[in-house]
Amino acid sequence: MGIPKFVLSIILIGSFLGSGLQTHGFTDSFSSFDPSPADGITQLVNYPYNKNEVVNDQKIPLILIHGIHATKEFNKDGLLDEQEAGEQLSGWDNFIYNFENDQDLKEKYKPYRFVYLSDQQNVWEIARSLRNKLDNAIAKRFINDNEFVIIAHSMGGLVARSYMQQHSHLYGNYKNQRGGERTKLITLGTPHHGSPGTNRDSRNDLAKNADTRDSDYQRYWTAENLFNNWVSVIKAGSLFFWTHDWERIEYTEPNRKDLLWDNFDHVMDENNPDMNLWLKELNSGTLYDSKITAYYGVIDTRSDEYRTIVDKIYSLSPLAGPKVLIGQILKAEDDHKKLVCGSIALNYGLYKNRNHYERNDGMVPVASASFAGHLVSKTVACPNCDHIDLHENMSKICENGLSIFDSIKKDLIGETSPNTPKFLGEWTGLSVSAIAVNGNYAFVGYTNYPYKAYGILTLDTSDPNQTFIISRIGAKDYSRINGLLFHNGYLYAIGPEEGFSAYDVRDPYNPRLTGSIRSSYWGGAKAFARKDNLIFVAVSASIEVIDISDPYNLKRVYTYYGPGSYGVDHPHISGNLLFFVSGQTGIGIADISNPRSIKTIKTFFGNGYINNLSVNRDLLYSSTCFTSLDETGLEVFNVSDPRNPSLIKGISGSCGTNTIVDNRVGIFSHRVSELSSIVRGENGLIFFDSTNSIIFRFFYLFNLTSAPLSMTTENERLFVGTKTGLLILSY
Repeated sequence: MGIPKFVLSIILIGSFLGSGLQTHGFTDSFSSFDPSPADGITQLVNYPYNKNEVVNDQKIPLILIHGIHATKEFNKDGLLDEQEAGEQLSGWDNFIYNFENDQDLKEKYKPYRFVYLSDQQNVWEIARSLRNKLDNAIAKRFINDNEFVIIAHSMGGLVARSYMQQHSHLYGNYKNQRGGERTKLITLGTPHHGSPGTNRDSRNDLAKNADTRDSDYQRYWTAENLFNNWVSVIKAGSLFFWTHDWERIEYTEPNRKDLLWDNFDHVMDENNPDMNLWLKELNSGTLYDSKITAYYGVIDTRSDEYRTIVDKIYSLSPLAGPKVLIGQILKAEDDHKKLVCGSIALNYGLYKNRNHYERNDGMVPVASASFAGHLVSKTVACPNCDHIDLHENMSKICENGLSIFDSIKKDLIGETSPNTPKFLGEWTGLSVSAIAVNGNYAFVGYTNYPYKAYGILTLDTSDPNQTFIISRIGAKDYSRINGLLFHNGYLYAIGPEEGFSAYDVRDPYNPRLTGSIRSSYWGGAKAFARKDNLIFVAVSASIEVIDISDPYNLKRVYTYYGPGSYGVDHPHISGNLLFFVSGQTGIGIADISNPRSIKTIKTFFGNGYINNLSVNRDLLYSSTCFTSLDETGLEVFNVSDPRNPSLIKGISGSCGTNTIVDNRVGIFSHRVSELSSIVRGENGLIFFDSTNSIIFRFFYLFNLTSAPLSMTTENERLFVGTKTGLLILSY
């Protein structure tokens, strides 16, 4: 692992003493200094990265600390320079992205990242270096000298707690005070009690117990392989994980030693040499427990993926046994699958009288991540979240109904309310069946019922109170426009007769047809969704994939046939997943990572006729009608695991026609229904706070004089097509 540790320590301490007491990146500005051998492998950097920034506001520093092995060393000199630290986000990409798009947080907090190289210095030294970096940053006015908030993933939480409990500031307003006096801490999957898979002797003892428990299976498992047992597989898995840069990390080395189980639950033998005495000492202090909020993930032991692997292990076959886990790890396409295997190993492979570590995130048991036995400020459970999700997938939904990011935001600034929607204006005269918007121009599919006239209008909406027509496109074959989509200067339209068409609308006063593709199947094009330069068009019982990279040469590149003989409608794309209505009451999910070979993942059923789908983060919203749940108008499903979607909530109301969820605001349109517990006998729009999927807060109702047919949003404006025209609102 680079320079030997004892040599590195001598070099670093010597460099501090021989260079005017300079830290790596900051110059010392005060007389007292407590150098750490970890100072050369740590950095405190701001975001956006600017090493010369001087703060001139009162924003609260928000310090992000990653877990083990999240920062890479590029120079291979055993040190971490400021440029290296500034150029990598160390797994905080998703959090930073969400932060940058949240004005409330940006107004109150200034983000910093404390980064370090792993396996060189213990957590206590890394925490001492954190104190040093903060003191120097305060001296240089690089960071405000006030209260801090730290968000830490995994081992980063132990670094933060060591700083809070074991190190005092040497400079600034909190001089001679522990870090905990100024700090609030949010931990994400932190092993507050360690992780039992990190140990050696104690872990192996528990694996032997598991082999004794499974003795009835041994004659099948070991028929062809004497090493097909829990002890051998647990050791092999440890070798796989605790090897970094081709070097074996022993349980006596940092930072593995810092993550050993502290045996607070008395499951391990206290006489074994791998007890975590440092963590026991850290956990004996409870002064700052009330300043900790602990998030923890739980891998679903009932998921198809989990149960399939367990069933393979416990089948009566020489192909079965714990060795199945090794095969699964070797062929795993991503780290999430490996964590499922890790979760099974913790659950079934470590045993004493019972399965003590059944609930875990693939690396850390829930008892550890929730800091069992300590009175923390709050714990937040995040089901179906593994150890990586807690850090890198902030859209995952927690048990409180909020995404991880929105839950953290609530911890940081409390409850916030969406803006009250405002009516901006309307255009009346024709029925509007489809809408697409580009800036001040709205393209609407219209129907003039008395004259059976159909087509597309371009409206100037720069003044919503005086919207007017600037151009018109007549539809072929008297075809109703079912959908419109704007992309890169071109407008794409679908209808039951003419199929799929493209128009050049870069000059909105003179739109021009560039190409079209007739529908291949009876029923015509019904709805569509776009991903990059591909548009997925629902046509009868299939979805046609159209390449629009050249609008003058549209190409049908693939046809995906929905599950069974059901019709396919209302496609919606989120990442590499395609969601669609299957039949009238079913919902399909397909993998479109290869759009020329789409694979069905799952089909499940709602509780009524589905009129529309919308997906935001890991939640699927289904607008339904004529349902079994007292005329449910809106159903919400958790699709974080697309193979095991689950209904979160059904909202009783009028017949749902459309749902759009934009960031934290959801808009649900409904039409007249005789039964309704929300709106009785009215067409309208219901605005709800979408940040909490369990506690739906309806905060605004807008009644409509005619039935809603279509909706779209753009820049916090809502465009609603009705049987009598177009309404424009802000929200």
